[in-house]
Amino acid sequence: LLQCQPPVGNNETSGRSWILRVVVGSKRRDIGLGGYPGVTLSEAREKPRESKNMIRQGVDPILEKRAIRSKLIQEQSKAITFEILAKEYIEKKSKEFKTTKQTQKLTNHLINYAYTFIGRMIVADIERAHILKMLEAIWFTKTETTSRVRLNVERIIDLSIVKGLRSGNNPARWKGNLDMSLFAPSKIAKPVHYAALPVDQIHGFLQEMKTKDWIGAKALLLIIYTVARSGEVRGATWDEINFDAKLGTIPAERMKSGKAHTAPLSESAIELLESLPRMGKYIFTNSPYKIAPMAAAEITRTKLTK
Repeated sequence: LLQCQPPVGNNETSGRSWILRVVVGSKRRDIGLGGYPGVTLSEAREKPRESKNMIRQGVDPILEKRAIRSKLIQEQSKAITFEILAKEYIEKKSKEFKTTKQTQKLTNHLINYAYTFIGRMIVADIERAHILKMLEAIWFTKTETTSRVRLNVERIIDLSIVKGLRSGNNPARWKGNLDMSLFAPSKIAKPVHYAALPVDQIHGFLQEMKTKDWIGAKALLLIIYTVARSGEVRGATWDEINFDAKLGTIPAERMKSGKAHTAPLSESAIELLESLPRMGKYIFTNSPYKIAPMAAAEITRTKLTK
């Protein structure tokens, strides 16, 4: 039958569409065949044949159409690329990390070493061969970095499994999987530790550092006086120092623990800080020292380890 709708607005004609009205089981169904005049009368007579054949076979055409549409939507929802899912993983981890530096490091690792190989792949299509190709590129040259990349890729694919985006084993799993094709990281990269300065040389070393104009030497002295991490000292600002109370405070965002830390400063530390010129926000700046802080830090570190 031809179903006509009332005219809308100033339109003289109404919307018209062909309907097949049939009984399927115990329910009456109105099955749309298309709009008129897009679907002609002869086409409207031809189209019902497929629906009637399905009904004779015990299939409800409307339910079948809904099932097909639902399956399509489900399949489309699974068509998520590794990069899209990785960004979701990074967002989750960023809330667990204590510093923004950790988030940036994770992001850079995935951009530099994973996205090139599997970033645009549908996560359900990633196979062991893809992971192996990704890792082999730098497994022997950047073993520690590659190990971290593999672990994070494994966790991202684990996330895809939990979300129902793929099934089966994780192709980035190490034990019983990739370890059959790659050397264990511990067999490739042996840890190298810096030599410690003999205790009887510490006094002489401190006296020598005090004579240097290098900004790196000044920062190294403060590290020794406070036992703080190098990054915490290099990024120290003047407003973190309370000279009256002889206290130094490192804000939470610069602490590895994610908690603000306040510690007393020794007389040597205070004396050192008071001798430094205030050239801006940060305690350690280039001018008026002879060389850049990072270069100086490398020189003093080299001296320490010899």
